[in-house]
Amino acid sequence: MFNQKKTKANSLYRLGVFDALNVPGLALFFTMVGFSSLAKDAGFDLWLVSATTLTVWGMPGQIALVSLFATGASLSIIFLAVALANMRMMLMVISGYNMLHLKGHNLAFWKQVLLMHIMAITSWAQISHVKDKYPPHLLLSYYIGFAITIYMCGLSGTLFGYFIDNFAGNEVLRAII
Repeated sequence: MFNQKKTKANSLYRLGVFDALNVPGLALFFTMVGFSSLAKDAGFDLWLVSATTLTVWGMPGQIALVSLFATGASLSIIFLAVALANMRMMLMVISGYNMLHLKGHNLAFWKQVLLMHIMAITSWAQISHVKDKYPPHLLLSYYIGFAITIYMCGLSGTLFGYFIDNFAGNEVLRAII
């Protein structure tokens, strides 16, 4: 019985990965290519642009950060703008937390925070779409596969976008941005 549940959970995890590698992952990849190009133009180095994607993980907040950084705004103004831009995602995270029934999964607090941190609008919309197909204890496996894959697509797009100007012309860069 336990192995059957674990097999089903693994199957849904792989399905989440597969679903994310389609249009959602590609869209996020190319969005982050554009962001990274803007960030590099604003003076971010590779580590800072990567850290921004990994920690802010919300395009409005990331654009606010880059734009304000480029204009020389103070760190307190940048922090406030990023916090306000990403605050709109709080209701999405609360509803995602409830859809995934995280309280019932007996996860450590830091794991719950990490799972909610990697929630993008894309992954929230996807679990909203599939939540009635799978029981709550299996929906979490699907979400983890989907969300981690989306997160990695975003980071990959960020890294690719940082170096794209080394091999693409200005016309291509304008089209991407």
